[in-house]
Amino acid sequence: MNFQQSTLLLCAVVPLVTSTNATADVYEYDVAKIRFYVQSTDAPPTIADGYVFNAYFDCDDGDAGSATINGASMTEEGPGQWNFEDGFASQAMLDGAYPSGSIYTMQFSGGSLGARSEMVTLPMPEQYPSPPALTATSFNGMQNADPSQDLTIEWIAPDASTTVVFLSIYSQSLDDTIFDDLIPNGQSNYTIPASDLQPGDTYEVEIVFANAEIGNGSPAPGFGVDALSLSGYASVTVAQFTTSSAGPIEPDGEILKTALYLQTEDDAVQATPEIWTLEAYISAEEGAFTEGEVTGGAFPLALTEYSPGNWDIDDPSIEYASKSALDADFPSNQSYAMSVLGGAWGERNQPFFIGPDAYPAPGHLTGSVFSDLHGMDPNADFMLEWTPAGPGVDAVAIFIDRADDFSTVYEIFLPASSTGVVIPAGTLQEATEYVLGLTYAEVDQFTGDGAPAFDTDIRLVAGYLTDTIVNFATINLNACPADLTGDGVLNFFDVSAFLVAFNGQLPDADLTGDGVLNFFDVSAFLVAFNGGC
Repeated sequence: MNFQQSTLLLCAVVPLVTSTNATADVYEYDVAKIRFYVQSTDAPPTIADGYVFNAYFDCDDGDAGSATINGASMTEEGPGQWNFEDGFASQAMLDGAYPSGSIYTMQFSGGSLGARSEMVTLPMPEQYPSPPALTATSFNGMQNADPSQDLTIEWIAPDASTTVVFLSIYSQSLDDTIFDDLIPNGQSNYTIPASDLQPGDTYEVEIVFANAEIGNGSPAPGFGVDALSLSGYASVTVAQFTTSSAGPIEPDGEILKTALYLQTEDDAVQATPEIWTLEAYISAEEGAFTEGEVTGGAFPLALTEYSPGNWDIDDPSIEYASKSALDADFPSNQSYAMSVLGGAWGERNQPFFIGPDAYPAPGHLTGSVFSDLHGMDPNADFMLEWTPAGPGVDAVAIFIDRADDFSTVYEIFLPASSTGVVIPAGTLQEATEYVLGLTYAEVDQFTGDGAPAFDTDIRLVAGYLTDTIVNFATINLNACPADLTGDGVLNFFDVSAFLVAFNGQLPDADLTGDGVLNFFDVSAFLVAFNGGC
């Protein structure tokens, strides 16, 4: 592993802690002892791979002609940026060469500032923060990440000794950092915009937890009273990931056999599908055609335009209670066709072939994510995490639809290795019911055959999907929970509305937000009703 940013990584923290003074002789000077770790699996690193003593100061170009730290020469690695680094194979060797509690003297001369000298003491007791570590979900999710989508990396929160957190992300293809900045101690994730990611590129993530004392320099011939001083101890973890050469396609058209499961509790999914069905979809420019159908099964299925240029099947009769019933009407290992006519495309007929059964095993939301969704605050980012997809899965997709009109408010296609994504704040609305789908796809990807079939730039898929469905509602931050009629008054009509919702097993009666209607919801309603608005 190449510690690409190790020389200046910790030193870059200081100008972010407080702004430098343009009148300072030296802007900053630092002395630190650093432990480097490598995270090469989803388990947190425990044994350091290297031990480093680092000294650094920053001044204007030409202020210094040469510099030393305790007599050892420092190197100007950028205009006015002087650095010294000494690496060791063990902590004992580092401590033997550079004891904690000792005084270290930086000196420079030969430039416009003349001869200057400043002393720095490494504080005692020597205390390194615990090594930074990416969460297992984040480490696995960033491997072969889709560069067309934002990528959220998440790390385990630092321990109490950490005073500074710093993050650096380096691109090998660009030979440059795409991000390096101070991170607030209470923040434990960062989202890399898709615009910063390139297909097939390798990235190096470096996370710094530092236990540092910050001070100021002394008057000339010191480094100046406005110079910022940092001294202390840091733990640095390095991890790498490579983006996929190309992310999963968002198809223009599809014919898919689908098994639909429900998740109604934390960290589990129903053992058997709720519905078996056939899905078909085609997207084209508005006016490309005026009617369409899918053939190849026991009966043709009409395509319906649900929004300009977007067509799918809207036929409840093809929602089956068993796989055998679906197979009887729409067999596997079968050729199907999608036909359209009546618009700018003219008459087209595109074949699709669905191979032998290959339904992926269903996924589900992990940990307490299911419970956390119920009553979530839509004004804050929400970390969605799910079980890893099994072998053979080609892509993972997440969609969130409004429950009232089934309009899609969030949709993302991800590599099969993905196990998490952040739903950005503001994506959802308060006090609104939604349907979330976690989709695993095992499909054949192809393009149109050319007229009289679909054009060759039309992206198509055929195969099998497994959908896991979660119904949830966001919190109403200004709600009076017992005011089910929404008129601002608690009375008999609210009691009646609760009883109707409870008896009908409707989400309005789920006052505990756990997805189950029981005695605790009744109790919660009575408490809220008696508490008033």
